[in-house]
Amino acid sequence: MGPSGVGSALLRHRRTGFVAATAALVIGLSAVTALAAPADGQSKEAVLSTEVERISGLVAAAEKDLERFTVEAEAAADASRAAQTALADAETQAAAAAAELEATREAVDAARDGIAALGRDAFMGADPLGDAAVLLDAAGPDEVLERAAMLDLLARIAPSGSRGSR
Repeated sequence: MGPSGVGSALLRHRRTGFVAATAALVIGLSAVTALAAPADGQSKEAVLSTEVERISGLVAAAEKDLERFTVEAEAAADASRAAQTALADAETQAAAAAAELEATREAVDAARDGIAALGRDAFMGADPLGDAAVLLDAAGPDEVLERAAMLDLLARIAPSGSRGSR
């Protein structure tokens, strides 16, 4: 992952500040050490050289840590953007599913109303012969039973549809 955009510029700025602060701290500490008398007959140059090497090692380690943290931060930012995109997609799908559910509920309610009207019409009887029409129009006893069962079913459905289960 390479640095890009405003976020990477900010990270570079922070990295530079971190390295500068670390170097200043190390140099400040080394100045205190350099002022101390050299131990075991070492020259000041040898002590300073050793301290510079130690500081260089600390700065290099700090830069490696900073680089690792920068990569981790960029990976976290990418994961966050991917999660936000997935969330937006999921919200869009949920809204579409909710709209579809509402349309289906409306269709079910309309079908119940239609069945209730059919049942009312069947029981109110537009036919002057009434119940006898069921017997007279039937092709046989099986059809009479089927029609009676259908009318019974419609009678059960009609009251529940007209009460408004919405």
